[in-house]
Amino acid sequence: MGSAATMAAMTVLCFTKSNKLTSTFRTLPRLTCSSLSNSPFKFNISFSPSNPKPKPEPEPENDDDGPLMIPWIVRGEDGNFKLSSEPPPSFLKDMAIAKTGTKKSDKIQTTKIKKKTEKETKVHAVAQPQYSKAARRFYNENFKDSGGERLSKVLAASGVASRRSCEELIFEGKVTVNGSVCNTPQTKVDPSKDIIYVNGSRLPKRQPHKVYFALNKPKGYICSSGEKESKSVISLFDDYLSSWDKKHAGVPPPRLFTVGRLDVATTGLLIVTND
Repeated sequence: MGSAATMAAMTVLCFTKSNKLTSTFRTLPRLTCSSLSNSPFKFNISFSPSNPKPKPEPEPENDDDGPLMIPWIVRGEDGNFKLSSEPPPSFLKDMAIAKTGTKKSDKIQTTKIKKKTEKETKVHAVAQPQYSKAARRFYNENFKDSGGERLSKVLAASGVASRRSCEELIFEGKVTVNGSVCNTPQTKVDPSKDIIYVNGSRLPKRQPHKVYFALNKPKGYICSSGEKESKSVISLFDDYLSSWDKKHAGVPPPRLFTVGRLDVATTGLLIVTND
């Protein structure tokens, strides 16, 4: 009891002030404390309950009644609809046909694809390589046994005229091969074996060999050989052609032409050949 009284007195002294201070500040209510016994203070403290744990979901019970039955609405023998536990026989038959049909169609498509791929591989394996036009011409002229050359080309190489003029002579019927008139310039002939006449004169069997000249063209000369009123580059070879018969007896002189052209007032390098 004594301790309780001393504590009460101390609280009264702490919260009471002089009259001067109480005039300016609001006084606090007086607190008293009493104790009925000498036992220590006890506080009644309670906490909120914890969140309840969720209950586990009940496991589904296993149905031991057997497989799930699907009802089917079928037409009976009497023509009326009724419930049945089995599908109609026509439905089962259609399902079986559809399954077998898809399998057959898949097999047919796979076999077609295999055959197509096999054909493509065979074609690629057998296909010959492609060559350029110049390569084919070089092979045909030098290696392939073509059995002769075109008639217009033989006449032009023999110095009769240009290839176009030779074709005109052939169309006019002025060329004979082995005694018969030939009107097609593409006819294959062999000068060493066939007898060829042009305007009544026989074409020599021996053809002139290929010649190549490098010429420094002077000014005032043209590259074409058809105009007589102007000087042609081919006229620079008159001395060479005039002495041809002495050096190459029985062989006609070559018919020369320029490879490319230069202007009349231009000087430069030119190639002159009969090839």
